[in-house]
Amino acid sequence: MSGRKWTDAELHFLKVVYPHTGTKGIAAALKRSEKSVYLAAWIAGFRKSAAYLHSEECGRLYKGHKRGDMHKFIKGQVAWNKGKKRAEWMSPEGIRIMKKTQFKKGNTPPQNTFDGNIVVHSNGFRYIRLAKAKWKAVHVYNWEQVHGPVPKGFIVAFKDRDVTNCDISNLQLLSRAQNMLRNSGTLHLSDGLVAFYLAGKNKKHLIPEFKKHPELLELKRNNILLKRNIKSQQLQKTA
Repeated sequence: MSGRKWTDAELHFLKVVYPHTGTKGIAAALKRSEKSVYLAAWIAGFRKSAAYLHSEECGRLYKGHKRGDMHKFIKGQVAWNKGKKRAEWMSPEGIRIMKKTQFKKGNTPPQNTFDGNIVVHSNGFRYIRLAKAKWKAVHVYNWEQVHGPVPKGFIVAFKDRDVTNCDISNLQLLSRAQNMLRNSGTLHLSDGLVAFYLAGKNKKHLIPEFKKHPELLELKRNNILLKRNIKSQQLQKTA
C-alpha cells in the first residue's frame, strides 16, 4: 500500500471494529480515506460480519426491504420539472456545462459518418454500414457478395470459430440444425465424458474404473463420433 503506512495500533483497531462497523465511520476515526480502509482490511483478511451485512446500517437491499420505496416514482406521478423551461430549474452554470456534452440537432456520431465504415461490436462481431441507420454483419455481407442472400433457416458460420476472421474462405453456410449440433457442448469428448456415457446415469460409480481403460474409451468415442456423423448427414439431406 502506498501513502501513510498503517501502524500496528491502527491495524488492531481495524481488526476489532471493521466486522461490525461502517467503513465511513472507521475512515473518519482514523483520518484516512474509505478506499485506504477497504484496501487495508482486504489485505489483512478482515471481513464484514453476516450480522452487519444484514443490518440497516450496511445499506444493502434484500428481498422484502422497503428502504427505497419513498424515492420511487408512483404510477401516474408527474415529473416535477414537466413543462418547465430549462432555465427555470437549472442554474446558468449548469446549463453551460451541460451544453458541452449534449448532442446537437443533426449531429452524427463519428463511427456513423460514411457508408462502408466498419465497427467492432462488444461481442467481437464486425458490422458494416450500408446506409444511414442500416448495418449488416461483415461475415454475412462478405458471403452474400459471392453467393447471394442467405436462405431462410440458414446461417453463415466461421469455419475456425474466429468471429474476427471474415474472409470468404473461412465462411460456410449451415442450417440452424447443423449449427446447433456443431455448437453442442458435448462435442468435446473428454475421457470423463466418454466414461460417463459408458457408465450410464445409474452407474456413475463406475466412471473412475472406465477411465483406467483407454482402449475402451477410444472404442466408445469412435462409436459416438460415428453416430454423430450419420446424424449430421441426415440433417444435411433434410435441410
